[in-house]
Order: sequence, then structure tokens, then C-alpha cells
Amino acid sequence: MNIKKSIDYYFSLCETITKVKKQLNKDELFEFRHESFIDNPQKLLREICFFLGVTAPQDYLTDCESIVFKSPSKTRNNSPWDDKLIAEVKDKMKRFSFLEGYSYDY
Repeated sequence: MNIKKSIDYYFSLCETITKVKKQLNKDELFEFRHESFIDNPQKLLREICFFLGVTAPQDYLTDCESIVFKSPSKTRNNSPWDDKLIAEVKDKMKRFSFLEGYSYDY
């Protein structure tokens, strides 16, 4: 895995998200943090279903919750990061408000 290419690709996706968000009305996009979903999957699923205009039966919510990871995965620990790469990501993150609160140690 080439970390530099992965970083560039990730931030190109962030740029795309930013462009798409500018083209949508606030009621056309449902944003949430992955960690919030893990913390309370039933609550977020209920909100997503409401946003989409579909019902969220309790058995559906329970079944979905049963397959959600109990904590976020830290795949970054599987690759050799150096201080330069960490600093690059930290700098690029500043351009995207939806990445606020995240850090290498998160």
C-alpha cells in the first residue's frame, strides 16, 4: 500500500464531497460521523430512515445494530506512518470542516 497515494486519493474524495455539498440544499444531505453511528446505531438509523421517508421497524434496527462494530477501526496502525505524512494529513484536514475533531490519535 502506498500511503502517499492513499492520502491524495482520500483528500480528492473530500474535495468531491465539498463540491457536492455546494450543489445541494441542506435538506438533501444527511451528514453524520462514523463514531456517532457506532455509539448509537439505532438512533442514527432511525434518523436516516426518517430522512429518507421510510419506516424503521424495531426488528430492522436491532438486526442492523447487531452487525455494527463496537468501536472504530484504526487501520492506520497497519501502515508505516512517519511524522511528515502525519503533518501533511493534519494540514490538509484544515480545509474540510467535516474533519474537525479528528486527529492521528483519535
